[in-house]
Amino acid sequence: MTSKTTIILYSSMSFTAALLMQFFQSKAQFFYIVELKLEPSLYSIAIGIWALYNSINDPLFGWIMDRKPTRWGRRVPWILAFMIPLGIAFGFIWDVPTFLYGDQTMIFIWLILMLLAFDTGYTIVILAWTALFPEMFSTTEDRSWVSAIRQIFSIIALVVALVIPPTFVHDGDIRSYAYFGWILAVISTVNVLVATLGCKETDLSEENSYSLREGISILRSNRDYQAFLFVNMVTYFAYGQLLAMLPFFRKFVLKIDEQFETSAYAAALGVTLLALVVWVKFTVRRGAKSTFVYSAIFFSFSLVPVWFITDPILLIINMGIVGFGLAGLLMVVDILLAEIVDKDFEKTGKRREGVYFGFNGFFIRMSILMQAFSLFVVSELTGFDQFLDEQTVLGQVGIKIQMLVLPIIMLFLGIYVIRKYYTLSN
Repeated sequence: MTSKTTIILYSSMSFTAALLMQFFQSKAQFFYIVELKLEPSLYSIAIGIWALYNSINDPLFGWIMDRKPTRWGRRVPWILAFMIPLGIAFGFIWDVPTFLYGDQTMIFIWLILMLLAFDTGYTIVILAWTALFPEMFSTTEDRSWVSAIRQIFSIIALVVALVIPPTFVHDGDIRSYAYFGWILAVISTVNVLVATLGCKETDLSEENSYSLREGISILRSNRDYQAFLFVNMVTYFAYGQLLAMLPFFRKFVLKIDEQFETSAYAAALGVTLLALVVWVKFTVRRGAKSTFVYSAIFFSFSLVPVWFITDPILLIINMGIVGFGLAGLLMVVDILLAEIVDKDFEKTGKRREGVYFGFNGFFIRMSILMQAFSLFVVSELTGFDQFLDEQTVLGQVGIKIQMLVLPIIMLFLGIYVIRKYYTLSN
């Protein structure tokens, strides 16, 4: 049994992983399109270039890490080397030079460059950390509890990334995004340094060689893995859409100030935190596959009333209900992937976590591309205009479609895929 101190330290890296990505996922669209007035089409192209880069760097770095450990380990040295560049790149996503304001082309170029720099650091640091999960924790019970503890740290991060910002980041104050972005960058870097104390590598064998071609073949030959990648992608898309579109919903549908987001996010995350223990026990008893199915169904149906709600208090209450299903979705994905990695190790005798988690990282970024693409398409079809404070009725319907309808459709597709094609658990 792994010591409690190691579990807590290892799990604490979830704070940085969630803090950086969720702040980006929830605020970047609003920041670049509404605040900096970047055309939705240009934002979508930038995210597309980022996704293309991910198709190369995520599996490539995973393969490089897997092949041969350094004298200090296969994963930890990469974390230490790239934690500071990661923080710097994240800060500059939000710290756009003032002389670029109003220049669509230059803001577009800046966004691309900072995304590529940020993603290189994020991929290496978080990939090295997540790849240790199946190696350090071997039983379903251990993994369920470790996953739950990781999600506790993630929820704390979400509080910092979602609940706190409206106090410091204000509509129309572009520099407030930069100040808060740098605060998050510093906090994240310190957290990574502390978390590495709990990253224990148990397999330091010298021979773990496999070709990049063999690594890529995993993607086309492993049916369970293919099913997982799709399921995880639509899961990130579903709750990512909810988080990203809530500021649009708040500003253009409810027409209230940013302080509302604090209460709405707090309600959802508070219930998520309380519900984790319920989903842990459910997973131990019924398996990870069932956990995904039931939590996805609950999450989807809890979104339906939001379409009709116009009272902010009722929406806050409903967000709390959403949080119960969100808890299951957050904790189960790592357990599903660990099952796949176990099966591969049993079959090949090789530690290939890096390439498995690398492709997974690419598909997670694909969910953000799906968000950007849906924003562009639905905005064009419904007449959303980032220069207007008042949107048309059709424009408001478009926001609701992105926030509610698309996540529900994607999650039900995920339920179909996991039930039909995933075979490793009930």
